[in-house]
Amino acid sequence: MGNQRVRAQRLELVARTTAPDYALGTNALPLVLVFSGDGGGGLPARYAGGAILAEHSGWKRPGFSGCKVVCAPVENGRPSGQAQYVVTGFLTGCGASRSHLLA
Repeated sequence: MGNQRVRAQRLELVARTTAPDYALGTNALPLVLVFSGDGGGGLPARYAGGAILAEHSGWKRPGFSGCKVVCAPVENGRPSGQAQYVVTGFLTGCGASRSHLLA
């Protein structure tokens, strides 16, 4: 479990660490986080009450995943399921970022 090359130096801090409530996908860098509210904030009803995240991936890894907007469902103030894609399609057919084409 974990990286075996790293030795914990302050075990009392490790014991107090809490797991995150929600984890983004690998190499996902969040840009914006907003909550859609009960009415969905102009989005389809299935996104109502969810956490809307705009994210992009780093560019220093193979398999660039581009930019996307996702909705993480929230119930009673806690994440309640896997994120659903709201907006995608920022990559070309060959996997390059469309945003890079605009530069």
